[in-house]
Amino acid sequence: MSVAARLPVMRPLLPRAESVLPYLRRIDASRIYANRGPLVHELEARYAQFLGVDQGQVVTAPSATTGLIGAISVAPPTEWFVPDFAFPAPALAVLAAGASATLVDVSSTDWQMDIAKANFTPAAALLPVLPFGAPIEFDRWPASTVVVDAASSLGSSKDQLADLPSQWTVVYSLHATKVLAAGEGGLVVFGDAQRAERFRQWANFGFLDGGQSALQGQNAKMPEVSAAYALASLDSWPEEEQEWIDAQSLASTALSGMAGIRQRPGAVTPHPYWIVQFESPTQCDAVSKSLAESGIESRRWWGALHTMPAFAHCEHDGLSEADHLARTTLGLPMSRSLTQAEAESVRAAIMRAGIT
Repeated sequence: MSVAARLPVMRPLLPRAESVLPYLRRIDASRIYANRGPLVHELEARYAQFLGVDQGQVVTAPSATTGLIGAISVAPPTEWFVPDFAFPAPALAVLAAGASATLVDVSSTDWQMDIAKANFTPAAALLPVLPFGAPIEFDRWPASTVVVDAASSLGSSKDQLADLPSQWTVVYSLHATKVLAAGEGGLVVFGDAQRAERFRQWANFGFLDGGQSALQGQNAKMPEVSAAYALASLDSWPEEEQEWIDAQSLASTALSGMAGIRQRPGAVTPHPYWIVQFESPTQCDAVSKSLAESGIESRRWWGALHTMPAFAHCEHDGLSEADHLARTTLGLPMSRSLTQAEAESVRAAIMRAGIT
């Protein structure tokens, strides 16, 4: 029988109240609480500098999923290729935007969409999903229109978007569980300022001039209080960055040398996940049970989308790698405050499952 979790799979940490208070007082003084207020403008300017782009290319959103819906909505293609091994949000965003989603298998080496396995057409667009904080590879995706779901990669993307292609869009999450969190929110970075402006129009009921909806938009603007938390997170970025790197290093070291275990591909970077792949579903299930019996929470973060009822109608073929990853990967406890003792307790629970 499992015991109550003493080590949760995630322990979000937003900026402390005292660091947010100066921004909240500015909201009090301006009496502007929404509708692209001064804090939102400041946040977009600071993130433009952080990511190496012009301010006109950066637009905030109330969530990353909303940002994906808007980015898809203002792009011409109506057919999108999405990886089958992913969180449901990107495929749901395609459907919410009124487009069609084709599910594509992923690579066994880095868990990203394997475009060689897709029946790709020139008129279609790609929606790559960066697995668990992976960096962006601009030369990887052979399409004129690309929207990248980089929800967990903000900490890995500093100064990375200076050469963002004009028809590309990158969407980051500012959810409480992510790096540089705002509690909830999203950043949408466009390769050109014209499409960014169209997104702003979409996010404001499709208004152009005079309160007339020129396109089918939504109310998708970030409130000032979310911008306040996001700005406070940016203020403490050097400290947060080091804390994530230290925690990821502890996790990587804790499981080094264990046979039959593969940790998330890539170098140690600031990202909020500890993802491990086991050799078989049986091993993965045994580890999950052992962790629970030790009071350690784990989670299957991503699944194979084609097995979910919401995507039963989506076209796909040959999704064997996505199926395997969904059944053999497990999320282990990760936070900025992860300690060596906690990381070692995770290792001990895995060893009790028969893995050494």
